[in-house]
Amino acid sequence: MGTTRNYISGLPLKFVKSPLTAYQNINIGADADGFDVTFYGDTSGAYTKWDASEATLTLTASDLVFSGASGTHHINFDAATLSHSLIGCGSYSSPMDQSTTTGFASFNSTSDDADSWRYGMALYTKATGAGTKLFGLGMQQEYNGTGGVDRLQCISAIAFLGGGGEAARLKTLGGDASAGMYCAWFKLAASGTAVIDSGSRMASVWLDSQIGAVSNGEHYAAFITTGGDPPDAVFGFEASGAGWSNLFYFDETCYDQDPISSLACDTNGGDSSGSIKFSLNGSTKYIPYFDSAS
Repeated sequence: MGTTRNYISGLPLKFVKSPLTAYQNINIGADADGFDVTFYGDTSGAYTKWDASEATLTLTASDLVFSGASGTHHINFDAATLSHSLIGCGSYSSPMDQSTTTGFASFNSTSDDADSWRYGMALYTKATGAGTKLFGLGMQQEYNGTGGVDRLQCISAIAFLGGGGEAARLKTLGGDASAGMYCAWFKLAASGTAVIDSGSRMASVWLDSQIGAVSNGEHYAAFITTGGDPPDAVFGFEASGAGWSNLFYFDETCYDQDPISSLACDTNGGDSSGSIKFSLNGSTKYIPYFDSAS
């Protein structure tokens, strides 16, 4: 091409049943003076379009496929300035139709024997703003129909050893306290120089049940089931520091409400200061407590 430039103005450029081979870069338009570009597929209604005026690339009835090895990431947003969502799928007022498929699906496998981490999905956010409200992962599932639903779950997490019937093996901890088989690991951490203000609150897990409707069925803050090999205990405790100050803590908002009862239990040491109620197969039972130990 050299320095020769040919312009076609006013009419579209068409190549019919003949390939276009370019031996140099192809520029369509110029900076701030772009043009729309459309790539059609063999299927009716399937195309990919670059809209110059909107500066958007739209895939209609088309798939974006990645194959082979990439240098860093198949899609890289390193230089992106985020003023909106990184990836948006519909909106709350106009959600994406999910009638026949999964919103996001990732099926991965690895046979790597290296002692390294493998994440199906890894999310990391670093914040420095004074008013930042930071959520690593925010999820909300709603059912707004009137026909009824038998399953509404925000997260379904399964750790399956030998999911295909294989003789898979869980290895010994080997001195690594973080090793093991867990469906979820929730950990709080703070550096030695971090400051935690008085009146703040920390918890590895926050369970909050806010049911405004009348519950005609069972209702629990936490529901625990088991099958097969019985667990050693419902809860297992292991401390690397000074342990825990209390097994339970009922603050000023609930110390005088169920399941805390003022009913005393007659014990060999006399009447208890009160009791904690629990249900045993539908029958109310009481565990005594004392204001002081002796």
